[in-house]
Amino acid sequence: MQRLRVDDPLDAFSIHGFCGLWGVLASGIFNTTDGLVAGKSEVFGGCCLGAVVIIAWSVLWALVVFLPMK
Repeated sequence: MQRLRVDDPLDAFSIHGFCGLWGVLASGIFNTTDGLVAGKSEVFGGCCLGAVVIIAWSVLWALVVFLPMK
């Protein structure tokens, strides 16, 4: 975060961004009926797709809001 010169005094990304992403992926990994623990990858694939969509949505709206403010 410091090398990218991102001002995040509350460490909101490390709390909400990374941990939220882990929560999305962990639900597909540790699902005991349809997850990777059970030997199936369909649910985990959906979780990965959901994570990509969430990241793309967040980046899109951050650019829409913050670029005009710059």
